[in-house]
Amino acid sequence: MVFLQGAARKESPAGVCLELAMRGFIDLCISQEILDEVESVLSRPLDLPLHAAANYLVTRDSDLLDVPTGTDAESLAIREAA
Repeated sequence: MVFLQGAARKESPAGVCLELAMRGFIDLCISQEILDEVESVLSRPLDLPLHAAANYLVTRDSDLLDVPTGTDAESLAIREAA
């Protein structure tokens, strides 16, 4: 979802487009169906790899990439649950 990627990563191409829309340089055309999908995605549990007992997780999410060495509470909790 480009919309979510833009909101999460302001330096990404999607983020630049979202910023241009927020500043009024371009028009953002969005339907109720897209807003419903965004709401649905954001309300889903994010612990699928743990429930699936996955051995590997392929991601570009820098927060997830920090989990193996992170010292924050979330990283520690994920490692403990795994």
